[in-house]
Amino acid sequence: MLQHKTKDLPIARLANEFALNGKVDFTNAREWIIFLYLVAQLNPSHQDELPPEAIIPLADLKRVLAKDGNRSGGFYDEIRKATKRMAKVVCEFDSEVSIEGKVLPSYVPIFSAIGAKKSKEGSIYISYEFNDKMTPLLLGFRRNFLNIQLPKGITSAHAIRFLLYAKAERDRRQKEGPVTKIHFEIDELKKLLRIEGKYGSFKNLRVRVLEPIQEGINASGILEMPKMEYLKTGRSITSIVFYVSDATKKIDRPKITNDLRQLTYAQEMALEFLKEKGIYEDIALKILNNIPSTVCQGYEDYFCEEIYKIVEEKSTAKDQKGRAAVLVSWFKKDIFKDDQFSRIIEQVHTRKKALSQEKRDNREIAMQMTSIAFKEWYKNK
Repeated sequence: MLQHKTKDLPIARLANEFALNGKVDFTNAREWIIFLYLVAQLNPSHQDELPPEAIIPLADLKRVLAKDGNRSGGFYDEIRKATKRMAKVVCEFDSEVSIEGKVLPSYVPIFSAIGAKKSKEGSIYISYEFNDKMTPLLLGFRRNFLNIQLPKGITSAHAIRFLLYAKAERDRRQKEGPVTKIHFEIDELKKLLRIEGKYGSFKNLRVRVLEPIQEGINASGILEMPKMEYLKTGRSITSIVFYVSDATKKIDRPKITNDLRQLTYAQEMALEFLKEKGIYEDIALKILNNIPSTVCQGYEDYFCEEIYKIVEEKSTAKDQKGRAAVLVSWFKKDIFKDDQFSRIIEQVHTRKKALSQEKRDNREIAMQMTSIAFKEWYKNK
């Protein structure tokens, strides 16, 4: 029986139970990304219970669903299909009971309800209510993936499933060194990926599953997989060794320069504000790329100013360097997505309403183009 409080089970077991042993049937990468988006809203350092709901604004959902170029039909159809499929998803675990020599699985629905709602301000969002029985598993999983980020470069559901497993395994075996070797028999790997009975030829498995896994892991920014090793029994490949390591943290100057050129006017002002407060440029860019949802789109500078006010009020840091370190640390721990989020949004809205109509209109226009283009447009205006 699943226990209800995270403190009832060791953290490692919680994380491993879901990431290592839980079998989840999200049908594609988009649904996995939606799930990770929701889990990222959890804060195990402040919560013993799951919140009443986790939400995803319609604009964010549209962006996630649009990542798949094979999307067919309209946005309405895609939302309806995705929410219906996710409402049926269960997490499967091996129980302690065997019948006729086989372990009988246990099944726990991940969500108790999913539905569309509208906020008081008129914004539409999808509400996901987690099943209470998933409390220890999801909070433990979230704790193990404290700096969870959406794997932007992954379009394969197999890659995301393997990434979660490999991350938990890598954390569990950190003492072995900078590279973790994960060995799988082919049949064991297919069981993990929920593809038993599929991809009979190894060439098909390699092209459709293994190579997308390696590409996805390397694009995730979470782990790296420099190589895979195929092992033979006789003339047939019967097992695989995956070599995984933590993602290297190199400053890619050309990429940063390109990212800077893509900033909107409000993002550029937010970046300059963060730099003035002692935050390095590459880290400031990561903060801008991970501002919660699209609620503050076009007002990212206001968002950053408000979170800095919270740091000044709540932290014990004595100088600018200390406050910069606290801000980065709290952002990584998602403090600003928790009890402070409503305050931030309220302050941003208050400041937005205080602007003249012309300035609000200009902000709306600036959201649609780069800062460089907006400055040129405003100059010509």
